[in-house]
Amino acid sequence: MSNSGQRLVDQPVTVRVLAKVLATLAAIALSGWWFMFDEVRLVRGDVAQQGSELAREIDGSARFQLEQRDRLWNRVDALREEIHVVQLELGDLRARLQQVGQTADAIFAVVSPSVRQSTIHDRRPEEDGVPSPD
Repeated sequence: MSNSGQRLVDQPVTVRVLAKVLATLAAIALSGWWFMFDEVRLVRGDVAQQGSELAREIDGSARFQLEQRDRLWNRVDALREEIHVVQLELGDLRARLQQVGQTADAIFAVVSPSVRQSTIHDRRPEEDGVPSPD
């Protein structure tokens, strides 16, 4: 019976040791779970912060692109207006040039017969390829 008496004494010690081991394992598991929960919470916070920073950057970039597009459209409108003005001026210059041409034609029509008459009378026979009688 001494053997069974020793077992009775050893059982409470074994139970206490096992209880401490289990309590330690439970504490480790609980602290590991808490650590993971805390890490997930921190990562979630970082992701949310990065998401809001990215949203701000996208918003700023979109605003900048809209401003650039507005500037470009304003420039395009200004260039179209300048082209229209140049086309009007070009049409005016063409009309003036046509008037100058018509005026020149009228002057040549008046001057041309008298010039032809004077050149015919002033011409020497040598100029026409006819030898002079001299």
